[in-house]
Amino acid sequence: TLSLHDALPIYKIYETDVKLTSDGEVVCVNGWNAKTKEKLGVADDEGIFTYDEFLNLQYYDSHFSTLDFAGLVKLAEKYADYKFILDVRYNSEKTIPLIKTIKEMLARSMIKQENFIFQLTDVKSIKYISKNMPELSIMFDIPSEEEIIEYNIKDGEIDEICRKDIVKAISLRKNIMTTETID
Repeated sequence: TLSLHDALPIYKIYETDVKLTSDGEVVCVNGWNAKTKEKLGVADDEGIFTYDEFLNLQYYDSHFSTLDFAGLVKLAEKYADYKFILDVRYNSEKTIPLIKTIKEMLARSMIKQENFIFQLTDVKSIKYISKNMPELSIMFDIPSEEEIIEYNIKDGEIDEICRKDIVKAISLRKNIMTTETID
């Protein structure tokens, strides 16, 4: 198994999901769902963890430690020419507070802010960030048809975001990577 420590000298771009703990700290975790909790070896009914609770857990039968955002920033400072894609696809009222918290943490670090790319599906958040925090790099994760309906994305909004100088990159999931999507 290739560990992150072993992989860092090989690859130059990394992606991680980031979420807020119940007490408002930023950690690297896929989500607070049953699948993640299973990997952490805890019951699904435990809710969202506090920061201390999360950092005391380990993945896959104690083979991998959990990581907070401050730890990721330290890695980024050590590998200054690397890019880190931060998957912040909350699609809720938590998206903007999470991004503001991350931005503040990056401002206090030695790392260049452009080394972090914020991956978003939420059109409203993308528009807010492009207007209020234009220095942040955004990757638009093109939503599925179900997400377009769920997030109430209007006709033309995806096209508008992709054609304007709002996003630096796009992400297409394999289930929507079609000839029609690319044309």
